[in-house]
Amino acid sequence: MSPVLERLLHALVALSCDFHVRFHDAALTTEQAAGFEASDLTGNTKCLALRDKDGARVVATVCGTSRLDLEAVRAALDLRRPRMASAAELGSQFGVEQGGVAPVGYAEGVVTVVDRAVLTQEKILISPGVNDATLEISGKDFARLADHFGTAVTTISRCEA
Repeated sequence: MSPVLERLLHALVALSCDFHVRFHDAALTTEQAAGFEASDLTGNTKCLALRDKDGARVVATVCGTSRLDLEAVRAALDLRRPRMASAAELGSQFGVEQGGVAPVGYAEGVVTVVDRAVLTQEKILISPGVNDATLEISGKDFARLADHFGTAVTTISRCEA
C-alpha cells in the first residue's frame, strides 16, 4: 500500500469521516478519473505536484473545472519559481505515481494548499495517492482532513475559459 494512501486512510478513520474508495483502471488525468465515476467534472479535484527553484515540494488542489494559478500559489507560499513536477519527481520526491497525486497525506516536507472553492463542494472526488482508485468525501469532511494535515486554504485557481 502506498504510504500516502496509508496516512490518508488512517486520518480518515481517526477523524470518523464518511468516505468511499472506488477502485478502477489506472487514470492519469482528471478527465479519465471522471469517466470511471460516470460523472462530469463537478466535484472532481485536480491535485498538482509542484517543485520550486529553491527545492520546495508543494501539492496544490483545485476544483476539476478550474485551472491552477501558479502566480497565486507562488504568492501564497512565498515561492520563487514554482513549476509542475516531472513524472520522475512524483515518485522520488512525493512518493506517488502519475495520476495518483493526493491533496494531503504526504511525509514531512511537502506543503499542501487547497483552493477555497474545493471546500464548498457538497461532495468531492480525490485521488487517494494511487492512480487506480478514487476517494469520495464530503466537502465538510475534507475540510477537517485538510486541517488535520495542516493544509493551507486560499484562492489559487482561475475559472476555465
